[in-house]
Amino acid sequence: MDFRLIYQGPLASNGTAREKHAIRKALHPQLLELWKVDPHLRRWLDAGTAPAGPDIPAAIAGQKLMSRVEHIARQYNRAPFNFVPLIQEELGTACSWDILFLRREAPGGIVQGGDIDNRLKTLFDGLKTPRNLDETGKANPTDGELPFFFTLVADDSLIHGLRVETARLLEPQGMQSPTDVKLIIHVKTKIVNYENSYLDMNFQ
Repeated sequence: MDFRLIYQGPLASNGTAREKHAIRKALHPQLLELWKVDPHLRRWLDAGTAPAGPDIPAAIAGQKLMSRVEHIARQYNRAPFNFVPLIQEELGTACSWDILFLRREAPGGIVQGGDIDNRLKTLFDGLKTPRNLDETGKANPTDGELPFFFTLVADDSLIHGLRVETARLLEPQGMQSPTDVKLIIHVKTKIVNYENSYLDMNFQ
């Protein structure tokens, strides 16, 4: 699977839990759309119904079944959120990122003092699933974030490759923060454990 996510907004060095969660909130609608338009992922959203048959009790036949997304959300429930990471160890999948990092600093400015490392750490934390509610800044779900909140990776240990290209962001600053960036994140997924992977997801 090969797709791109776009983030535009503030990206602080050593960002707070709320700043990292703001990145999740910005990318959740894009990931939701991916689950809707990809034919393999879309099947995971559909619950279906229990079939009828001689071995199926009449009381069960025709009842709504739990979708695979609901199963995932139960594993990553951080009440009141039900997180659904696309990349997770249980599915035997990993990913690599190729990031075009557009920022307002002059060329070379972003690498001084290791600043890029600190800003990328904020990004990584914002793209992974929180381990607890504290990592969301104790936020509550807003419109469109229930019943599921879609994230990219369950944990940043599943990022097996990274390439970052930086350039200057030329859009007028206006009232925006000087720390604003525009990131185009090219995500490539791959199977690392075929025994655990659901092959019908067609990860490549």
